[in-house]
Amino acid sequence: MRSLPTRKDNLIMYRCMLEELRKAKGLSYKKWSEESGVSVDTISRIIHPENPDKDSPRVNTLEDLCIPLDVELWEIFYLGDRNLLSLQAEIATLKTERDELVAENAVMKTQIECLRDKNDSLKDQIIDVHNYYIKKSMD
Repeated sequence: MRSLPTRKDNLIMYRCMLEELRKAKGLSYKKWSEESGVSVDTISRIIHPENPDKDSPRVNTLEDLCIPLDVELWEIFYLGDRNLLSLQAEIATLKTERDELVAENAVMKTQIECLRDKNDSLKDQIIDVHNYYIKKSMD
């Protein structure tokens, strides 16, 4: 049975993963800094901290660093047994399904608005007919 990773394992792993992804993308620290908006000094402290057990970056800083690497934040922490590519495919499928549901929802909203407009028009006609007969009966 595989033991759960410790906090120290996670810290080492995400730093290694960031560095590996940076190298794979062919980004220098300077270029990575420019594309992420995170200073070179901060990147250097994240990848090569003076005190790894205490120094940990903010989540939004890590998210910023992930953008030029074309990865999601969770991917740099993932330690599971499942293949990362299958997870990415699953996420893409779920996003497609979500987009389809959002589009379906928009169509239904339009249909509902049309039905509401029709309903309002029919109510107006009923009121007009009602008023007509009331007026006629008073004459």
